[in-house]
Amino acid sequence: QFSQYMFNNLSFNPGFTGSKQAICATALHRTQWLGFEDAPVSTNLSVHGPIQLLKGGLGLNVLTDKIAQNEFLSLSLSYAYSLDMAGGKLGIGLSVGVLQDGVDGSGFITANPDPSIPTSNEKASGLDLGFGVHYHSDKIYLGLSSKHLNQPTISTSVDIIDIKRHYYLTAGYIQTINTKIDFKPSILVKSDGVTTTVDLTPLIEYNKKLWGGVTYRPISRVVALLGMHINDD
Repeated sequence: QFSQYMFNNLSFNPGFTGSKQAICATALHRTQWLGFEDAPVSTNLSVHGPIQLLKGGLGLNVLTDKIAQNEFLSLSLSYAYSLDMAGGKLGIGLSVGVLQDGVDGSGFITANPDPSIPTSNEKASGLDLGFGVHYHSDKIYLGLSSKHLNQPTISTSVDIIDIKRHYYLTAGYIQTINTKIDFKPSILVKSDGVTTTVDLTPLIEYNKKLWGGVTYRPISRVVALLGMHINDD
């Protein structure tokens, strides 16, 4: 899970596709347990932009997760239809992609042969569908979406993985304090129908250039965020 969700809504909401009225690319990388061999590594790459001919936008999102001998890949294409609403834009989007899970069993060392552990590199994949709506204006945004709508099953010779449907609710607001300072709070609620997590992020932006804040996940963690805009766009 990435704490910078407010910068990459496309990763969980296809309705966000093309909403920036420009070609946008995002790269996020997370490395955990530094210094430990085979530690978890996650990377998320996305790009999207408006296509006037299609009255909306197209996007691509790629996510990889690797921990020890296990590697997971999610690749999806998205389209969102855009329409004017209440002084802003509403995007209604659909994503179609593939999920792939793999494990390199040759890297495991066991005292006795275990039939549940493959002896070679095994991979399996399944179709993945998503749907979402995203509204934004100059001051606010609101999104509701679902990933893994079809609840795909990934089957290998030794394992069956059932992917549960996930739901996302996100919202954000810009409050101008003065000519130099903007307050930008946002929230992301995630649920698989059993477990629900909440990310709360208050950000302060100074002079449209520098910004900083924290992402707070109750009971779990607090993450500091700091950045700057390189140009006016």
